[in-house]
This record gives sequence, C-alpha cells and structure tokens, in this order.
Amino acid sequence: MKEDIIEIFRESGDPSLAIPMSKYMRNLFPFLGIMTKKRVEISKRYFASIKGEHHFDWDFFNYCFSLPEREFQYLALSYLSRKWRYIKSEDFGKLEIITYEKPWWDSVDSAITYIGHLVKKYPELINEYIYKWMESDNLWQIRWSILFQLKFKKDTDLKILTDAIERNCNTKEFFINKAIGWSLREYAKTDPSWVESYVFGHELSNLSVREALKHIK
Repeated sequence: MKEDIIEIFRESGDPSLAIPMSKYMRNLFPFLGIMTKKRVEISKRYFASIKGEHHFDWDFFNYCFSLPEREFQYLALSYLSRKWRYIKSEDFGKLEIITYEKPWWDSVDSAITYIGHLVKKYPELINEYIYKWMESDNLWQIRWSILFQLKFKKDTDLKILTDAIERNCNTKEFFINKAIGWSLREYAKTDPSWVESYVFGHELSNLSVREALKHIK
C-alpha cells in the first residue's frame, strides 16, 4: 500500500510544472510537478485507505524524507497531520529529521502545530527537547523552540517563550528573527499590552519588532 502511493505520485507528475515549481523554491529541491490541489486529492484517497491504522509508520515517514522530490516530503507532513496522535513520547525526537533532511521553511513550519500538540501531551519534552533546541546550532530547531507555542493563546508559557527569544535574538539570521516576530505577533492577539511592553523593553532586530507590532495600533 505504501509503495502504491509512491508510484502514484511518480505517475502523476507533470515535468512541465516541475521546473517552475523548483524555481519558486530557489531550486533547492527537484519536484515531480504535482500541483497542491491534485496532490491533496491523491493523498486523501491514500489516507482513507489507512484510516484504520492506529500507529505511526516511521519507516514510511522517513522514506518520504529520503526521496529527492519535494512532493514526498509534503506527503510525509500530510501523514503527520493525520497520525501525530500515535507518536509516543520516546519517539518524539525522530521528528528532528524534518530539521536536517532537506529542511526549508515550508516543511519545517508545517510541523509546528503538531510539535506543539505533542509537547502539550508530553510536558517532559520541554526540558528534553525545547530547551535543547534553543541552544542548537540548527537554525530550524531554534525556530521550533520559538514557534511551537504559536497557537497556545492564553496557555502560552511566557517564560519558555522569552527564554527562546532571549537566547537567540542577537543574530542576523532571517528565519530566527522572523520567528521571534511571528511568535510575538501571534501572542499579541491574546495580550497586546504584554507584547508591546516586551518589545520596547528588549533589544530585538528591526524585523522582529516590525512583525511583533504589525497588528498593534
């Protein structure tokens, strides 16, 4: 069954679309040439066929990340969105493959919601992974440590958020500064006064400040 969806993806590619799709992603990855709508339709049929599987198939997930074409990483992340509940605490670290195997914002950010869900489910992961990621030399893991609470709203742990920000705000790295601003902008929907006070009380990059205050009048 898993082999079938891989073959269906390969047969569904359009070479005339593959080149512009790759170009849009700075030629970082080759593409099969499957547009999003078609990819979603194909994937839905496959996911319906495995609806009764109550486990997370790491072999399938990792295999998708080992394949060169970008659509296979998107397939893996769609699988994650449906099966994240079956990831055990001891297997959480396996998700780090997203941050070092063909990483880019599109794949890394697609996992943020599920990283957050799993950390809520297994709070012990905060000390085991979140604080480790804050100090990582992998910018995508740093980005996760800043953004995993993105949808937590009033449940946001401000100490964790500010720890992640303050350990990584002295950088010129776009994706980290953008993440800092994004996390603050999102929390501003819950507590704009806190965000405004925090921004003006700390030295943050212009990008972070601009993003954080984007919707605060």
